[in-house]
Order: sequence, then C-alpha cells, then structure tokens
Amino acid sequence: MNTGMGADPTADDRRFLMAVLLVSVARGDGSISQVESDKLIQLLCSRLQIRSAEALESLSAAVIALADYQRVVPRLKNIAGNLSLGEKQDLLIMLLEVAAADGARHTEELGAINQASELLGMSREAVHAAFESYFSSR
Repeated sequence: MNTGMGADPTADDRRFLMAVLLVSVARGDGSISQVESDKLIQLLCSRLQIRSAEALESLSAAVIALADYQRVVPRLKNIAGNLSLGEKQDLLIMLLEVAAADGARHTEELGAINQASELLGMSREAVHAAFESYFSSR
C-alpha cells in the first residue's frame, strides 16, 4: 500500500480516505447506529465494487486510524489532493447519505462533513454544488 506521502494515491489509499471520512461522519453524533453501519457498508460496496468483508476491513482500519486523527491528517490530505473535483463532490455526497441514513439531523455530523470538505480542499462553491446535487436528487 502506498504511504500516501508524495506519490499518486492507489485505489487502496482512496478507499482508506473514503472509509475514514465516512466513519468520522457516522460517529459524529457519538455512536454509529446499525442503520448507519449498514449504509457505510452499502456505500463502500457499491461505489468501490468490493465485497462486504472488504468493506468491513476498510471500516475497521478507519476506526483505528481515527484513534490518532491528527497523525493521519497529512496522509488524508495528500490522498485528497490527488482527487478530481468530481471525486471530491461524489465523496461529499456519500457523507451526506451517511448523515441522513438514520433519519435524524445531528449538528455534529454536519460539523464532520464540514471538516471533511476542508480536508478535501473544497471551495465553498464546490461544497454548495455537492449539497445541491444531493438535495435535488431527494
């Protein structure tokens, strides 16, 4: 696996970034509900064309990485820096899907989405476009 430092990220790096951000939003309200857990697995499987076991492995690695978030931030930013704007917006939409999965609005989850958009290096306009895309499809 690529270290995420100084080289183009691999598919594993992108999966890692996606899993970390998804988990950070899902646990934004203090815990990950069963509905959110199911949504995390479904999103990773459908977007990455992987099996449930692989999705669970990625999510487990994300939980471990989040234990030392400040240490992993540089790697996440490096990976994010190599994503296209469309990839970043797609990821932000996935984060919105996770936040909405349990049907409850949690300020902490929205805060985690905002933090993720900053980590991804997205402009306000790009974030707004992703939100518009998400809400227009509902």
